[in-house]
Amino acid sequence: MSAVDKTNIPPGFTPEAWEELEKSPLIKNMKSRRPSATSRLLERSRARCPEIVEKSSLKHYRWSYLKEGGKNGTTVEKLRFQTKQAVESKDEKCFSEIAFAPEHLRFDVFEQNPKENVAAVTVIGGKTINEDAFCTETIKFKGTTGHFFGVFDGHGDRGRCAGFVADALPSCIKELLSKAEKLNETIITDAITQAIGQLEKKWDGEGGTTATCALKIEDHIYLINVGDSRTILVKKESVYSLTEDANPKENRFERAVKKMGSFIVSNPEGTIHKVLGMCSVARDIGMEFLSAQPKLALLSAGKAEGKDLPEEGVLFYREGDYLVLASDGLWNDATTQEVGKAIQWMDSKGATPNQMALALVQETQDLRLGAHGGVDNVTVMVVKL
Repeated sequence: MSAVDKTNIPPGFTPEAWEELEKSPLIKNMKSRRPSATSRLLERSRARCPEIVEKSSLKHYRWSYLKEGGKNGTTVEKLRFQTKQAVESKDEKCFSEIAFAPEHLRFDVFEQNPKENVAAVTVIGGKTINEDAFCTETIKFKGTTGHFFGVFDGHGDRGRCAGFVADALPSCIKELLSKAEKLNETIITDAITQAIGQLEKKWDGEGGTTATCALKIEDHIYLINVGDSRTILVKKESVYSLTEDANPKENRFERAVKKMGSFIVSNPEGTIHKVLGMCSVARDIGMEFLSAQPKLALLSAGKAEGKDLPEEGVLFYREGDYLVLASDGLWNDATTQEVGKAIQWMDSKGATPNQMALALVQETQDLRLGAHGGVDNVTVMVVKL
């Protein structure tokens, strides 16, 4: 093995692992791991390695939710499959030593706003800039009124990509749905997929963003997820994850990474996994070495006889249930079940969505100061259905 300059080895890498990483046609000669170097590096690599062009073209772009000629079944079947995957996904947090308990929450110190069913709070945490973004928007098209909610966690560009997607995604979906002659699950999921593909093509910056969104149209709510921000459903007696974190080491996401011509680098302990040693998510809007293909799930309005069948991917919502959308700044400190129990407890005490969102964010800040000096931005949105 040739000598490796140990002064350039990032934390968490052995000399052998870093040398192997530098041999990659995607990373070769890259001494700085700043995301701003990524695009220039990929262009040079593609000029030298035509096979990278062929692999990377897998990303650009699928314009329908169902794979053409694939074995997805119907749109509803695929939505139910992904809903099932989301419900069954791992419910973990990075900082397991932190006790996130409802009785610690002080929602009552915040002013009530009972007229609002939606509230969002974002804080910078220990960073120098807040790269998160969020949006809530009412979209009207052809006599139909829809509601869009989204949280976006940007990286690598001071939040520019997150802001761009938050501003443009609702209107892009609205424009596509306005052209449809009718609305059904296939039309709506295709519009969502196309909208994200269009924004991915338009974005010419260096960074990227995750996205976790909910689109309510008539009696259905479509959950949209790219990356590791998360949306959960909180009911009176149960809590469900509605999205699946795009973890690079999960088999389904790892396969997609490899199809993109990329690979995953892990630290010696096997606790940290990053695509090309740079990105901790396997899907992303903006980073051209990652797929932006969204994972979609479905909620339907509950009827008297409607019964949740999570093992079949069938979930209902009812008036008074809650959606919680948040960047990983929350999920690093709290599991789906912990956040769900906190919402249930605050609801029983008469808290409003703005009090809930503020209390959740404040708790992450208090816990981090005492436990690990938190560094990440945190954005939480609470929607009362």
